[in-house]
Amino acid sequence: MALLLGLANAAQQSDCVQRQKTFLPLPSGVYIFSASTGAMAYPRFILINDAKTWAEAQSYCRQHHTDLASVRNQDENREMVTLVPSRKTVWIGLFRDSWKWSDGSATSFQNWNERQPERSIQESCVASRAGKWENLSCASKLFFASHRGRIIRERLLETGVPQMEWPALSPDLNPIENLWDQLRMCALPSCCPRRYHFVAEKKSWAEAQSSCRQTYTDLATVASEEDEAELTDALGEHHGSQVWIGQYDDISSWRWSLQSETYYSEGETEFRMWASTEPHSIYTENCAFTKSDRSWADIDCMTALPFFCYHGKKKTTTVWVQGIQRVQDIT
Repeated sequence: MALLLGLANAAQQSDCVQRQKTFLPLPSGVYIFSASTGAMAYPRFILINDAKTWAEAQSYCRQHHTDLASVRNQDENREMVTLVPSRKTVWIGLFRDSWKWSDGSATSFQNWNERQPERSIQESCVASRAGKWENLSCASKLFFASHRGRIIRERLLETGVPQMEWPALSPDLNPIENLWDQLRMCALPSCCPRRYHFVAEKKSWAEAQSSCRQTYTDLATVASEEDEAELTDALGEHHGSQVWIGQYDDISSWRWSLQSETYYSEGETEFRMWASTEPHSIYTENCAFTKSDRSWADIDCMTALPFFCYHGKKKTTTVWVQGIQRVQDIT
């Protein structure tokens, strides 16, 4: 009887060892394997040894797994780095949503002057000069331009609708307020043109922003060539001078490709392992990679590197907009 039990235990141990050596059928290009304990399951982090840009890597991970990998703590960082070949660099899911508008407008329009913007973290605010943009130190003292949406009464009068019929334009709500809300949500400048104001007081960018928000709507947002022409007219004889507008470089806007409130515990979205001289946070280096020494660095998102995918159940609701390096929510 003891002999039979011994043989059975030996057979179970042999089967266990055999199952532990089972390789998972991962997609082609995957650089790692995971031991199986009987249930076939992907490892959490998948290293894809196929060089792609950050946006291409994100697309691949979302198609074949869940998303580019997030690193939430020291344990995950150590786990991931053990898979990075010596002296190799690998994309992770961290990126920077850089140039933004003071009023929160989401527009891809850009009108930089030649050799602009400058590659400098000290020059994070934008001025317009002769219809072109330049990035400068935010502490510089310049004239500035503000904007305000058209006065709603003027907009209604321009439609030609008699005043007695205005209530019919927005039943159940105050017609003026309702139309204002509609115009504010309108994405087309021709639908909701901005009214620009030139302010001949020299202020820093932050001082100009505060002044505009008190008196008008905000520092000027320029979302189209039509807006640029309107701004030039408003500047008049000062159009050849540097004048603050509302664009700025948000150097602290690093975030993860995988956007899920349930995936991160408190403080985990802010976990970072930057190398001592990183990040540079200049306008061309908006994506992060990890190195075999456990540290991170930023680099141009168009660089082709291997990448880590996360394989799990969490799904993201953001997309990478290639070319303008911005991320927009989708439903």
